[in-house]
Amino acid sequence: MPPVRVGTDRDGRLRGLMNRTLRRLAVVTTVFTYLLVAVGGLVRGTESGLGCPDWPRCHGRFIPPLEYHAIIEYSHRATASVVIWLTVALAVV
Repeated sequence: MPPVRVGTDRDGRLRGLMNRTLRRLAVVTTVFTYLLVAVGGLVRGTESGLGCPDWPRCHGRFIPPLEYHAIIEYSHRATASVVIWLTVALAVV
């Protein structure tokens, strides 16, 4: 009779898959965080901080008006939202 193995190869593959998923998610989160900082610099450099004076809407609408400063400020908000969800996903995984 063959010896009984406690762990199986399937466990190792699952662990490897989780490590790969965690690594990829961490890289994507890092890239989006750097993008958020860059877009924040763009907001500051173009003085678009008040492009959307209210929150969470922009000029009372969920879709910003097609104005230069509003689009830049709203893109910063959208990028920040993605970073928040990626960070939560990273914490869960």
